[in-house]
Amino acid sequence: MSDEKTKNNYLIFPVLLAVAVLTLLFSSECSPLYPINDWVDPNCFLTVGKGILEGKVPYRDLYEQKGPYVYFLHALCALISGDSFFGVWLAEIAAAFFFLWSVSKILCLYGIENLKIRAAIAALVGATVYFSFAFSTGDSVEEFALPIFSWVVYLTLKRIREGGFRPVDYFLAGAGGGVLFWAKFTLVGFFVGWYIFVLCRAIKGLKRKEPGTGILCIFCGVLVVTLPPFVYFAANHAVGDWLQVYLWDNLFLYRGSDHFLVCLVKGAGNLLITLGANIHYNSFVLLGIAGFARNRKKGGVYAEEGMFLLILSAVTALFLYMGGRSYRYYGLPLAVFSVFGYVIVAKYFEKRVREKGPLLSKVQRRVAVSGICAAVTAFCLLFMGINGNFWYIFKGKEETVQYRFAEKIAEKEEPVILNYGFLDGGFYLAADRVPEFRYFCKLNIPKPEMEEEMDRYLKDGEADFVVLKLWKHWPEELKRDNYREVMREKARYRGETVTYVLYEKYDGASD
Repeated sequence: MSDEKTKNNYLIFPVLLAVAVLTLLFSSECSPLYPINDWVDPNCFLTVGKGILEGKVPYRDLYEQKGPYVYFLHALCALISGDSFFGVWLAEIAAAFFFLWSVSKILCLYGIENLKIRAAIAALVGATVYFSFAFSTGDSVEEFALPIFSWVVYLTLKRIREGGFRPVDYFLAGAGGGVLFWAKFTLVGFFVGWYIFVLCRAIKGLKRKEPGTGILCIFCGVLVVTLPPFVYFAANHAVGDWLQVYLWDNLFLYRGSDHFLVCLVKGAGNLLITLGANIHYNSFVLLGIAGFARNRKKGGVYAEEGMFLLILSAVTALFLYMGGRSYRYYGLPLAVFSVFGYVIVAKYFEKRVREKGPLLSKVQRRVAVSGICAAVTAFCLLFMGINGNFWYIFKGKEETVQYRFAEKIAEKEEPVILNYGFLDGGFYLAADRVPEFRYFCKLNIPKPEMEEEMDRYLKDGEADFVVLKLWKHWPEELKRDNYREVMREKARYRGETVTYVLYEKYDGASD
C-alpha cells in the first residue's frame, strides 16, 4: 500500500466520525438537542435496560418482545446515562461510524480511493440514511444492524475478489447472524440470503466440502453469541420465560391470523410503499442492484457480485415484509445497498473524464458542490419535518408532557407508575422509575393475559399513578372509582395531536 493510500485511510476516520456526530445530532431524538425521545420503542428498550441494572430480568419481570441483545445494549447505555438517552446517542454514533467506515471500504474495493470523493459519498449516504423517513426518531434495532450488514457485504465482496472464503468468515457471519437473531429475528433474513449465495457459489464451483465446513463454522459463531444470554437467563431461572416470549409469542401471536399468501401480498405492497417513502436512498439501492446485475454478463467476479446483491437484497426484503406488517423503520436495512448506486455513478463519471477530459471547469465544480450541499440540507430539513422531530428539537425538558407529569409524580415518595393502554411513552424515564409490574405497558400483541393483568393492577390499586394516552387507538377514558384525574395535556406524536392524562390513586377520604 502506498504512503498516500495509507494517509487517506487514516484521514477518513475523523471525517466519518464528524459525519456521524453531525447527522445524528440533528436527526436522532436521542441527541442532547432533544429533551426526550418520544418514540415508544426506544423507551421500552431503555426501561428494560434500566430494569436489568436494578436486578429485574427481561421477559420474566418486564414483558417486552425484542431480543435480549437489545436490552443488554440499553443496559450499557443506561450505565452511561440512566436518566436520558445520551448513552444511546453515543451508541448510535459508534454504529454510524462503523457503518460509514464499511461504506468507505466498499468504495475502495471499486477503485474510488480519492479522499474527497469518499468523504463526499459517505456524507451523502449518512444524510440520506439518517435523515430518512425509515430512520424515524432513532434507536431502532434496524439502525444498529446497519454496521453488521455493511461489514459482511464488504467482507464478502473482498473474498469474491480474492477467490474464496475462509473459515473465520463463516464464523463471523454466524456470530453476526446470531446477535441479530437474538435482537430481532426478522433481520436474520440477510444472513439466510448470504448463505444461499455462498451455497450457490460452492455448488457452481464444485466445492462440495465448503458448504459443510461453512455450516460448522456458522454454527460455532451462533453458539458463541447464544451462550451469554443463555447463561444469564439460566442463572436467573428464566430460560423458559425468554423462549416463551421472544420465540413463541412473537411467532404465533404477533404475526396475526392472516394466511401466508395474504401476508406475502401485503408485504409486497408494504415494500413498494417503503421504497417510495425513502426514494432518496432507495433510488441508489435500485440503481446499484440493476447496475451490478447488468455486470453479470461480463462473467467472472462481476457475475458473482451481481448474483450476490440480487440474492441478498431479495431475501432480506422477503424476511422484513413477509409477516404482512409494516412500520416506517422496516425498510432501513435496505439502505446498506445504496452505496452501490454511488459506485455506479462514480464509475460512470470517471469513465467520462477519461474519455473526454474534465467535465466541468473549476468555477462550475464549485457551483455544483454548493448546489449539492444546499440540496442535501433542504432534504434533511424536509425529512425532519416528515418525521415530526422538529417539534421537540431545542426544547427544554419542562416543555414536554413527560417531565411535567414527572414533577407531579415526584410529590409522592417512591411512587409506583403504570403506563396503561399504550406502549412506553417515556414517563418511566422522566420520573426516573423502573416499573414494578411485569406488564408495564400495552404492547402491540394480542395477549389476553396482558390486558387482564393490567386491569388487575388498577382494580387492586397497585399503581400510585396511571398514565393514559387518548388517541385513535385508545379513545376511552379511565373509569375507575379508585383513581382520579390530576393532570391532562395535549402533545404531538407522529404528526398528530394526542392527549395524555395522569391519574392518581384515590380512596375518597379527602372528600
